[in-house]
Parts: sequence; structure tokens; C-alpha cells
Amino acid sequence: AGLPSRVAFEATRWDGAYQDGMLIVGADTIPVQHRGRGCFLYTPMGYNTDSVRFVSKDGHELVQRLPYAQPAGATLRVEHCESRWLIYVNLSDAMERDSLALTLMHQGRLESFCQLLQLTDSMVWSVPDSLLCAGVHQVTLFDTGGRVRSDRLFFEKKQGMAQPTISLKGNISALAPYEKVELRVHTSSPYATISLAVHDDGQHIHNYDTGNILTELLLASEIKGFIPSPEWYFEADDSFHEAALDLLMLTQGWRRFPWREMAMPDSFRPVHPKEETPQLNASVHDYHQGKDYCPKRHHP
Repeated sequence: AGLPSRVAFEATRWDGAYQDGMLIVGADTIPVQHRGRGCFLYTPMGYNTDSVRFVSKDGHELVQRLPYAQPAGATLRVEHCESRWLIYVNLSDAMERDSLALTLMHQGRLESFCQLLQLTDSMVWSVPDSLLCAGVHQVTLFDTGGRVRSDRLFFEKKQGMAQPTISLKGNISALAPYEKVELRVHTSSPYATISLAVHDDGQHIHNYDTGNILTELLLASEIKGFIPSPEWYFEADDSFHEAALDLLMLTQGWRRFPWREMAMPDSFRPVHPKEETPQLNASVHDYHQGKDYCPKRHHP
């Protein structure tokens, strides 16, 4: 309560399709920026909550009440400035000022740590880009009891990470049936191993599932839900694409790695017991002999 917060929203239909339109917060009108997502600044006061109203492009309206504000807590604001990330921490008046720290993690690994000493109402933690790997990062504010006070996801891009490493050249614009095709393949590495797949474009199913190795490993596997056309976020390095990628990070409520299990000793509890005497039973069908071959039982 009493702290300015950057609130992100996502407007979707019941089937998950995003909605264009605008969000009305008091006297302010906030348009959707990308795929139903947008953000606004809001300062909750006490236990009274406000309502927001979303008006879709086709005229449908929905009223949603904002959640109650906590009397004691903290907010995190993350901004990228030149070659570093700036992490702003703001504490409410009722928040305890001791025993707080920040962790920065990537794919379950600790990248950086900052203990907050002699805290006032706000502070800034600066993290250079050179310390971070490409991909989704999680910054977490916590206390000595292991309680997460606030956390935030953001994405670190590296220059040239989305540039193609393979180029094809050849005259394939107009071909006769069964005509020989000649392609010249050029790679950025002289020792690269190349795999080539050829398919009939007339049989191709055109949908939004257009991910590639880069988007699957660095983005889709780290956040929840299906991401339509994930390669769009990397096709340009302008401010519009960066803002849309940040909105995607802001509207994610799922964390791939639970922070408490990663950071706190003895917090991990196995769900399934280990196998004391694992056994492997297999049956292999021999198509050439027309009979089944059952190997002996193996003990891995």
C-alpha cells in the first residue's frame, strides 16, 4: 500500500485468443500494446480497491476489481539502460528494513547476489549485461526466513543472437516437375554439421506454432503456456519488440524453478520414492525372422 506499481494485464477470450481494445483505469485510458497485453501505473491506498474496465475493439466490456493491497511489502521495477539492468527496490512504510537480499537466477542457477544493508525506502541494484546469459532471468527479493517479498522476470538479449547462421542460394523460384535442384549452402562456421529437410509447402499447415531452437530453448521452455509466433520477438531489436517481450515476461505467473527449493537448505522434498532394485523387461520383435526375441532380464 502506498507504493507506485507497474501493473501488467492480458486480455483474452475464454479460448485463449487475445483481444484488442483499451483498459480504463479511473480517468486514464490504456490501449493494448501487443497481443492483448498492456501496462499502467497504479498506487494502491489502504484496503480500498479500485475497479478497472476493459472495452474490446468489438464493443464488449468487462469490469475487474483489482486485488487488495498488502499493508507491508515491496515492489521491484526492472529497466534496461544502455549496457546494464537497473533493479529498483521500493519498501512500504510498514516493511521491515533488515534481513533482505536479492538473487538473480537463470535456468535454476545463481548468477548474482546482493544483500541489502542500511536500507531506506528505496535502492537501485545495477547488473552489467556481461554477467548475464541470453534468456529469461528471475530477480527475487527475500528475507532470512526464505519468504519471497517480490520477484520479476526479464529477458536478456545478446547482439546478433537471432541472426541466421546458414544461408541458401539457388534458382528455385520456377521449377518443372522432377527438375534437378541445386542449392549452395553457406555457414558462419567452416566445420558446421548441417541437416536439411525438404517438404511440400502445399501440405504445410500454417498456424502460430512457428518456434525454432532459439525460441524453444531460451523462451518457451522458461515460461508458461503457448506462445504464438515466438520468433516475432527476435526479428528486430527496436523498442516496440523489446516492450512486447517485456510485457510477455510481466504477465507470466509461473516459475519453472521454485525459488525456495533452489535457495533454501532442506526445502526440497521428493514426490516419488527412489527405486531400490530397478528392473528392465523388454521384448524385441524381429521382422526378418518373423518371431519375437525376448532378451534376458537386465539389472541397470
